[in-house]
Amino acid sequence: MITKELINNTYHYYLFGKFLIHKRERNIEKEERRQRRKIHKELSKRKFNIDNSLTPDYIDNNAKYILVTISFNNPVIVDYQIKLIKKYIHGDYIHIICDNSNKKELAEKIRNVCLSNNISYIYINSKSCPNGFSDSHGIALNWVWENILKDKKKGFALLDHDIVPVCNQNIEEYFNKQDFWGQVRFKNYNNHKDIWSLWPGFAFFNFECVKNKNLNFKRYKRFGFIKVKGVDTGSANWNCLYSKYNIDKLDKCNRITWDIKNNCEYTEARTDNSEFNECVEYYNNRTWLHAINGSDWHYSNGKINLVYEILNKVLNQ
Repeated sequence: MITKELINNTYHYYLFGKFLIHKRERNIEKEERRQRRKIHKELSKRKFNIDNSLTPDYIDNNAKYILVTISFNNPVIVDYQIKLIKKYIHGDYIHIICDNSNKKELAEKIRNVCLSNNISYIYINSKSCPNGFSDSHGIALNWVWENILKDKKKGFALLDHDIVPVCNQNIEEYFNKQDFWGQVRFKNYNNHKDIWSLWPGFAFFNFECVKNKNLNFKRYKRFGFIKVKGVDTGSANWNCLYSKYNIDKLDKCNRITWDIKNNCEYTEARTDNSEFNECVEYYNNRTWLHAINGSDWHYSNGKINLVYEILNKVLNQ
């Protein structure tokens, strides 16, 4: 005979069992991320040299602006970006690839992609060993700032290798908006004050506003040693740059998250992996597409192949 007590006991057992399954799944994901981080750190310790390849427009330094892509271990996505920028981006600029790859065979393939597309290739040869993927990106950006951009003295854009234009546009318009412009990221770190920064995968800076700044594209640390959880690459520029501006008075780039598996806008609260496994982002009224996780550093369940299909259609339309 089924009693109310038996039903209640079964219900509680089911909930408890479900909790254990979810907890076990979360632990597997955490361990998977930890292993990838460990491998990344070990590879980054093995320094190697790749010859730079500089085009005449880079050497002459006559262009008004410079677009800098930080690439990492994916020659296919870099090739798509170069071709799409050439197709859709107009204005007085040069585009260069600054490679942060930690696998020599992939770095060589990226260099070959640049050679075939007549784009300058510079390998980032920083002495610092990163502690994770975000830290690696920040170290690479700091190296580019110190070794390239300070000397070029040009307005510059910082681009991830997996962000591409999807329609015709003039890049000079982005520099005419204000001192800097791009995708803004917020973080409330002490319950009463927000820090914010431009995500340096889609950020545009006029050189005059930053030439005397001690820029630091790593993550923000309060007092230089206390970590602030949840902040992204580039947030360490809060003290020297962003804190001097009123965010409410600045023009900001809009963003929507798009579920490419179901072909609809993604409006639900994100899980830890949803953006890596299912989504891309569109910036600035859907004029740029950000693939998210273009180097597949976070397991993405084959999403990158869907991204390639989209980019191929955009390139050939």
